[in-house]
Order: sequence, then C-alpha cells, then structure tokens
Amino acid sequence: MTLDKQIVMQIFGSLMKQPELLSEVDNYSLIPSDFESAFERYIFISTANLYKEGAKNISIVDIDSYLSEKPHIHETFKKYN
Repeated sequence: MTLDKQIVMQIFGSLMKQPELLSEVDNYSLIPSDFESAFERYIFISTANLYKEGAKNISIVDIDSYLSEKPHIHETFKKYN
C-alpha cells in the first residue's frame, strides 16, 4: 500500500498524541510493512515500542532518545531530520 506523505505524517502525529490507538486493533490495524520507507518504519516501530513501555504521549525527542540506543538506525533518523 502506498501512502501519501501527508497521510503518513497525520498517522504519526495521531499516534504520538494518542499512542493508545495502537491497542485498538479492531479499528486500526497498522504494521511496519504498511510504511514505504525504512525511515517511516523506524518511526512507527519506535512509537509502538514506546507505547508498549508505557508512554502516554510521545514526542520527537522520545523517538530520538529511543533510536539513539540503535546507532545504525539512529543515523537514518538523523539523515531525514
């Protein structure tokens, strides 16, 4: 599935504000392969993992910190600013 970049940004914004949406699998079914680029998949996986760890609200700083523990992935994240 190819998603428009604006739609992808809306999805990430919504998930970062309300990560509990990830638990509503009956209404929303997203998986990493729904996202086209590795960058998008990293953001989605980071958001999902932060939610699983208990995050109630996720910021870009939280994602940056999470990915900084994975240097090769963090490089891709920094590349796309």
